[in-house]
Amino acid sequence: DKAMVLLFLSCKGDEKGIEWQLSQGTNVNCGDFDDRTALHVAACEGHAKVVELLLKHGANVDASDRWGSTVSSFLLSFFLLKNLWTLLSSIVP
Repeated sequence: DKAMVLLFLSCKGDEKGIEWQLSQGTNVNCGDFDDRTALHVAACEGHAKVVELLLKHGANVDASDRWGSTVSSFLLSFFLLKNLWTLLSSIVP
């Protein structure tokens, strides 16, 4: 189904495939059985260019998955963990 294809492409970081899928009428905010959208998946996988592409196509950054997690929360968690790791790396030899 179109939703699963879009989520798969987002997981793989396939920008061209995503562009094509969206041009075929796939809803950018469609979700899987856990209500995760392509934006959730791209953010979790760290595909910044795909996140940007999906946002340009109207992806909802506040969409919640089945557990209430939003893309905003994923990005915040990623940012905090990355900065914590950088801080700890500079302190611990």
